[in-house]
Amino acid sequence: MPRREAREIQPAEGGFSLIETLVMIGICGIVAMLLFTTVASGERHNFAHARSNLAGIERQRVEALFRGSVRGADRLSGDSVRLRLDPANSDIPHCGLSGDPVEFMLVRTRSGTARLLCEGIEGRATLIDFGLGAARLAFSADGVHWQDHWEVPIRRVGDEPPPAPFVRLILPAAGSAAEPGWVERASGAS
Repeated sequence: MPRREAREIQPAEGGFSLIETLVMIGICGIVAMLLFTTVASGERHNFAHARSNLAGIERQRVEALFRGSVRGADRLSGDSVRLRLDPANSDIPHCGLSGDPVEFMLVRTRSGTARLLCEGIEGRATLIDFGLGAARLAFSADGVHWQDHWEVPIRRVGDEPPPAPFVRLILPAAGSAAEPGWVERASGAS
């Protein structure tokens, strides 16, 4: 009878079995998924933060434009939603040039937000959209007693010029007494 040779069982080479490889691929996939969702969430947060910063910068730019225009107007009149400056003191892009009459208007959009528009000889331009709520204008001769309209007072010969009025833009987000919105005194206006 032929003699059977005993085979030696040799240890496996240093690799992974098929099951070990599949487990490792699964674990790597789960780790990649967790990292991707974390990175995507951080990216959304960073974009939201950047948009908020840009909105704040734009609001400051429009506030400076509004204040400068009011401060330098020779004549102004208005009511709770309109402010006419004659002439405006500064250039307002897509609206009017320095020296031209300009009208600021507050309108409510379909979505309920307040929008500040400017209209002049160059056309009409949206300056900024505020949050939900009603923005409005108010006027005062002394900065204490406010009213919702202002007309240029009629002066008689020899009368002392009336004090320049204060103009306040009450913003929807500024519902507290701590922040009344934008207040500016028209230095040259009567």
